[in-house]
Amino acid sequence: MTSGADASAAIFVEKLSLWYGDFQALFDVDLRVRAGAITSLIGPSGCGKTTLLRSVNRINERLPYVRTSGSVRLWGLDIYDPNVELAQLRKQVGMVFQRPNPLPLSVRDNVLFGTRVHRPNERQPTRGESDRIVEEALREVLLWDELKDSLDRRGTELSLEQQQKLCIARLLPVKPKLLLMDEPCSALDPAGTEAVEELIWKLRGDYTILIVTHNMAQARRASEECVFMLLGEMIEHSDTASMFLNPANSQTAAYIEGRIGETTKGTGPPNPPGFRPGVGDAPGTGSSRQLCATQASPATMTAVARSSPLQRLGSILKVRNASWCGQPLLSCHRSGLNSPGSSQ
Repeated sequence: MTSGADASAAIFVEKLSLWYGDFQALFDVDLRVRAGAITSLIGPSGCGKTTLLRSVNRINERLPYVRTSGSVRLWGLDIYDPNVELAQLRKQVGMVFQRPNPLPLSVRDNVLFGTRVHRPNERQPTRGESDRIVEEALREVLLWDELKDSLDRRGTELSLEQQQKLCIARLLPVKPKLLLMDEPCSALDPAGTEAVEELIWKLRGDYTILIVTHNMAQARRASEECVFMLLGEMIEHSDTASMFLNPANSQTAAYIEGRIGETTKGTGPPNPPGFRPGVGDAPGTGSSRQLCATQASPATMTAVARSSPLQRLGSILKVRNASWCGQPLLSCHRSGLNSPGSSQ
């Protein structure tokens, strides 16, 4: 796609595949995210949602055994072009993680941190300019009235809801175009979740927002478009109401109705090449696809790889006797619309 091919697309992903060593996590993913919209990524744990999200600001590259193919364009710019500077890319693409990560600094210094980092050789804002930046950012995330009299308080002393809002406020002074959110409400109570969802809805239009969630109700409430992923493939992308009321793909319907549940929990990318579990290693640290490949026969996995995603998941679930450090390999144990789950 050329830079002028689709002016309404903030993100244009084409044939994106990604490997952690020999393990392939994404398979020829195509995705177009509309500028100014809130788009949610849903699917079982280990299906590649977080991997896709982190590909958009190249954060996966911190792992030396990651390789990719395909392209990711932001407003027409290929982010994997060798001439793209990571610092400038991440200035335009803010990231909000599952658990709030405020700096152990004052509320004021948290908000001003990005401005200071991205302008090291430029004139730093005056006290008056800094006051304006802090107030505007905190107002935008609905925190000003709560914190205007305690700007010197450490960010780590705030409630989890306030910490997550503060992390979003920290992004805004550098004027990002895109906000990536990886289950931003997973550590919050219902009241905090409602407050952050209200904030996300308020920010739409001014920012393009791509959010990963395991909460089906949240996806319906807080997004305008929805993407369903399964086993590293993008299955369906439509407006949120259509996906939940009348999904076009039978695999999407199966997930929404709870007929495809969660598999063994993955807590991050698969272990690096050459890793072998020992007595002290926790079970289930990789994705379900990787664990099954470790245990199943080559013939079984070849057949699985050639099948459709829904058939593939069914085939994997038949590997009942395999174990990981003495633990059951797979457990299809959730159903219904709300599947909080763990990260991929």
